[in-house]
Parts: sequence; structure tokens; C-alpha cells
Amino acid sequence: MIPSQGYQMDFSSEELRRQGEELRSKIHAFADHYRRVVDDISPYGADMVGLMIGPLRTLLENEIQRLEGVIKKSEKETPTRQTFSGSNLPFIEALWNRAEQCENIVAFRKWVSVGLIKEKELLAPGIHIVPSPGDSSRKAQKTIVDIIADDGQTWVKVYTTTSKRLLWDMTKLGWAIGIDEEESDEDESGAGDFDELPIFKCAKDLADAASVHRIRGKHPVVHLVLTRINEGEVKDIDRVLQGIRNLGVNVSCCGGGSNTPPVPLSSETMQRMAPSPFSKFTNVLNIDTSVLIALISDFCHTHVLSKPHFHRMQRDHLANEEKWHMLPCWIYPAIKDHEMVCTKEAVDTCELIVNTLGTETEKARMKLVLSDDPNVSREKIIKEYREMSIYDVPEGFQLPLRVVDGKTAEWQAHLPEEVKQVLEEINNPTKSVFAYGWAEQLTTLTSNGVAISKLTQTLEYLGEGFSDAWPLMWLFPFSRALVGTPKPGRETEPVTVAEERQSGEKTISSRVVEDS
Repeated sequence: MIPSQGYQMDFSSEELRRQGEELRSKIHAFADHYRRVVDDISPYGADMVGLMIGPLRTLLENEIQRLEGVIKKSEKETPTRQTFSGSNLPFIEALWNRAEQCENIVAFRKWVSVGLIKEKELLAPGIHIVPSPGDSSRKAQKTIVDIIADDGQTWVKVYTTTSKRLLWDMTKLGWAIGIDEEESDEDESGAGDFDELPIFKCAKDLADAASVHRIRGKHPVVHLVLTRINEGEVKDIDRVLQGIRNLGVNVSCCGGGSNTPPVPLSSETMQRMAPSPFSKFTNVLNIDTSVLIALISDFCHTHVLSKPHFHRMQRDHLANEEKWHMLPCWIYPAIKDHEMVCTKEAVDTCELIVNTLGTETEKARMKLVLSDDPNVSREKIIKEYREMSIYDVPEGFQLPLRVVDGKTAEWQAHLPEEVKQVLEEINNPTKSVFAYGWAEQLTTLTSNGVAISKLTQTLEYLGEGFSDAWPLMWLFPFSRALVGTPKPGRETEPVTVAEERQSGEKTISSRVVEDS
């Protein structure tokens, strides 16, 4: 159980039970919402829900269980109406109320390292280019952040200590409370006076932790929320608050807390707290070669049987596709009805690969995806594309892709010198795709995890001066290869897509591709 931080209020058993059930209902509703969001972006949705909400949910359930035991024991001993103090439910409620005001939450009750590990700054939990857990070494000194929001750039600590308890702590440490020492005004910012105060220790640990973590080139901003302290009433308390602010910590005082009745958790609030990442996509999506291959591959469109000519990667892709259907699970929900563009260099690479290695159906699919025939309507292209797949396509799916003619150097000319240096670490055609999306500020879709990892690490080390120039990118959890044709002399079997579909053996995906 966490310390109650001096939160001593009297509650009846009925009030505590009601408070616990309301919090449980809200947290469970939010967990369900978050599960729907992450199921669209990761094969590990349940694990992601547990990592994000699990610590808060466990804290609540443990407190409810503890209180039920205390209440039952008290009711047996004294059947009359009882009051209880020292409960952590008011703290959990204050934390949750603050969370409902936050946007883009990535974690609750997250432990972070206070100091450097191996003399290196740490990647903060949150969204860099793709989500990063940002876990600290077990051997490191840690502090806990109650809410990590704004995709990781805001750390919130909720503190329920009262003004009375803070003054008591100060008196215990020898402070002369209430004495007006005008000569000490110049030293109000000094931290030495506050080092032993629990509230100051907490704030300093958070400030130290934020100083060694980096998220999209910046250090997280720390917010300390004081739910039961008023500012401007006691000079000694104001000195402590100023000392905390001098650490670089934002301080919010909420006085005696809110006496308003709890408000039902709305879908709008949950969407603000944890929006779908697809809502941040640009209207036009920039597609790289790895996603083009997935749109074309027989692995993604048919029931493929293992072939003698398959190498290990193809066998792995086959096994993965049997479990996670790439198109209806990941690609279609992300693309929906967005217009898609692709650079000429990426298209040339795709055509070379498919024309060299692809099956006849993969070649035919490529001609539809990249069609440049002005005499063929979009409706006809979509119809033929659908007939070559066991999956339906989303309503409004836009084929063919629009090919952007140009060279990498042309797009790089519009980018800062630092970006050009970063892109030197990436090979073509991926470089051309990233450069175009970066220059045009388009969301780039890719399955190239190696390139994304390299890009993230390089950008983080450029520091805060480069924090506003990050690209808009989306990494799919898996990639797909072509089924391809065997080398001469090796046996193969044809892929019978049309027969499979016509015979009624169409796979019903466990996921439904919803219209946006």
C-alpha cells in the first residue's frame, strides 16, 4: 500500500464503498476503451492494457480489499455507523480526476530512474517515432510518476498532503513557522532549507529523473498537483512551493479539492485521454516499399501452403500470417479511405522485386496497385483487386497509388541540414520515402523497423534544438515478403485464389475492418 501522504479525512463505510465502485467502474471502462485502441495497432493489446492501466487498477483493487476487511471487522465490533480515516481512495480519486483532464496518456504509476545509467541519458516512456516503454534498470534509484501524458512529454505527480501536515513537517525540522524574516527574502530560492521535507524530496526526485530522460529530443515537463494545499495563505508554505518551482517543476494547487459530485466518464473524455493514433494521420499517406509489398503479396491475400522453395523468412511470414492477418488487422484499419502516394524510387524498387521474384498473381496485383492507365476507372481497379483476395477492402479504399516523380536530393533540399545528416544513415529507396514524407509533412507508413530504430536513436541524440523537426511516421508491427517463384528445378504449386474464394472458403478475419 502507498503512503496516504497525510490525507486524513473521515468517511463512512457507505461513502468509501460508493467511491471505490465509482472508481472501479471508470477505470474498467477506460481499460475497455484503451483495449479497442491498441488492438488496432499491436498484436499484444492485452499486454499493453496491463502495462498502462494495471498498476493503477491493482492499487485500487488492493485498497478496496483492504477497506472491506477493515469495515467488516469494525461493523462486527460496533454495529452503529462508523467513520474511517487514512484511506487511499481519496488519493486514487484525485489521481483519476487529474487523468480525466490529460491528453494522450501512455502510462499510470510508472517507475522511472532518477539518475543516469551507464552515463547515458534514457529514452523516456512514450511516443518517440514509435512507442517505447522506457523501463529503467532494476539497479537504478527510482521514483514513481502517477500519470505520463502528452505522448510522454508530461509527467504528473498527485500529492494529497494537507497544508496542516506540511506545516507540521516543517516544524519538526526546526522551521520557525509564522516568523516574518524579511532579511531571508533573497534566499527564498535556496533549496538547502527544504531538502528534508518529504514533498520537496518527491519533487526533486522527479526533476532529477526528468533531467536524465529524453522524449522526442526534449526532457519531460514535471507537474506537481497539490490537491489539499492553497497558495497565498501561509508565507512559509509559499516559500516551499517557490523552492519546488525553482527545480523546474510546475506546481498546481487545488485547495481543498473538488466538492462537485462525480461526473460519468464520457466517450469524448476517454478519446482525449487515449485517442486512436490514426486520428493524427495526415489526409494523404506516404507509403514505402515494405507496405507496397504487403499490399501485393500472396501471403496477405490468400491461404498459402508451405512450398519447397520457401526460405526461413518466408516460412516465418507464413506462420505469422496464419495468426495475424496483415491486411484486415493492421494495414486496412490504418489506411481506410486515405489517399496514398509513393515516391518513384520506391515504386521502381517494388517493380524490380515483383517482376523478378513475384508470382503471376503478385504481378497482376502490382499492376492494379500502381496502375497508370487513365482509361481504367478506380472502381474497376478496386473490383479486380478485391477479386484477387480472400479479404474485403475498406469502403473508400483508394487505388491506385499516386506516384510522386522526383529525386531524394530534391526533397532533401527543403529540409534542415540536421535532417539531411540523419537521412544519410538510411539506404534507398527508404531514404527517398522518408525524405519526401518529411519534407511534405505527410504521415509515412512503413514496416521497416530497422530503419525506424536507427532514425529514432539518431534523432534523440540531436537534442532539444532539433525537437520540432521530427517526422510523422507509423511503423506496422509486421512485414511481409512475396511468395515468389522457385528457382529453376524446384517444385512449386500454384496459388488458387479465385477457386478458394468462389468455393466459399473465404476467411472471416477475427477483426472487422470498420469504415472511418
